[in-house]
Parts: sequence; structure tokens; C-alpha cells
Amino acid sequence: PVDVSVSAVAGELVVAITDHGGGREIPEAEEPDLEAKLEGLQKPRGWGLFLIQNMVDSDNKSMSLYTYALEALSFAYRPGLRSALVLGIGAGMTLTEVVNHLKIPGPYAALRQAAVQVATPHLRNVGTLGGNLCLDTRCNYYDQNYEWRKAINFCMKKDGKTCWVATSSPKCLAVSSTDTAPALLALQATITLVSAEKTLLNSRIANRS
Repeated sequence: PVDVSVSAVAGELVVAITDHGGGREIPEAEEPDLEAKLEGLQKPRGWGLFLIQNMVDSDNKSMSLYTYALEALSFAYRPGLRSALVLGIGAGMTLTEVVNHLKIPGPYAALRQAAVQVATPHLRNVGTLGGNLCLDTRCNYYDQNYEWRKAINFCMKKDGKTCWVATSSPKCLAVSSTDTAPALLALQATITLVSAEKTLLNSRIANRS
């Protein structure tokens, strides 16, 4: 049997999970390695614990021969958002899924409204939130091949010192193509970046203009 308890106290959400093991010994799970599991070199277990530990703010685990207990803590309330629950969204979620899953009132309606404005239904069905955030700026002078850009002595966005959109401007005026970044910026969102070496970097979305 598995016992699960959930409590919210002083702005913190605590989920406690205890697996009693059914009287059988519970082995220590290996840290999942996607390539190893696909090649059959690792047993198909351990993903649940791995995901939980990487999706919460902190965790405490204890283990005996027949019992495994995990307490996961998330700071469920953030000042400035009227005590709304913090929402976690994967970068691979399509924009259509964002629209369909955020049909709730409150601050997250801004993200839904931004997502529903993107392109056409077909593109929202295949485009992801992470992809939308990573869109490069749009500019007729920058979006050219190397030889074309070299002929005009490049531009301020890369390798040059002049913004050809407005030559007297002290900053690059290339237009950002992402629709969802302004909403996420207003919601004080953070992004977790995972490198090829599986190291994590948590970064607050900020206005770089």
C-alpha cells in the first residue's frame, strides 16, 4: 500500500508519500539515464522519483528495508500574484494545450490570452511554449545571409554598431517574435534550462530591452 497526504500551510504545499512495499524489500532506484533505459541497460523504474525531485523546491526522503518515504515541498504561493498557486508548465507543451488547460480565471488567463493569439490553430497544434519563447527577433536587416549583412557592415544585433531600422537609435530595435514572453514576464516566471550534461539552471524571465 501507498499512503499520500497533502497539506498547505503558510504558503507551502507539502506532499508526503509513503510506500510500504507490501512486505517486500525495496531496492534503491538508480538515477534514470534515458539512453541507457532505451537500450535496455537500466530497469524501467526510478522515473517517478526522479521527476518529483526535479519538479519541487525541496524534498526529504527516508528509507528502511520495507518502507520508502518521500516528503516533497513546493512554495505554493508567490507574493504579487494574489496568492495564486504556482503553475509549472513543460517546454514541450503545445500552445493549444496551454490554451485548453488554462481555462481558469486569475493571473494565468494572461498567458492563455497570449497563447491563443499565436498564428493559426494548425501552428498552435504543433508549436510549443518553449519554442515560442526561443523565437529569434524579426528584422529585415538581420534576417539575411552573411554576405548580405557584411555588405552593409552588419548591424547592432550582431557584429555591427548601427541599427539600420533607426540609425540614430542607441539600441537594437529588432522586434521580438515571441507572443508568450510578455505574459510570463508579468507573471514573474522562471525557466529551468537543462544542458546536455544534465545540469540545471533556474533563471527568471527578465526584460532585456
